[in-house]
Amino acid sequence: MIKKTIIAVALTTTFAATAGAAVVSTDTLQKPDQTTVTNAERDHSLAVSKIKRAAKQACGTFHRTDAGSLTQVMKNRACYNEALESAMAKAGLKATAHS
Repeated sequence: MIKKTIIAVALTTTFAATAGAAVVSTDTLQKPDQTTVTNAERDHSLAVSKIKRAAKQACGTFHRTDAGSLTQVMKNRACYNEALESAMAKAGLKATAHS
């Protein structure tokens, strides 16, 4: 229940930030290597970061010494992967590499 709540809060925040930013601004930023990054790309990246952070908080650590056992680390990683995939699908975001 707590995991679903945390992920739901992250999704709600993400949708609000993404929707508002997409409508209000069409500016771009220049990276040091002169590639253009649009607000939509930044918003997508921010949304993915928030979802990943929420999934990590909900599912626990991936470090064996902190988790207590390798079995628990594997359970935490499976939880994270499932939560991440579910949240990304619900948010309509492209899947990215898991980290």
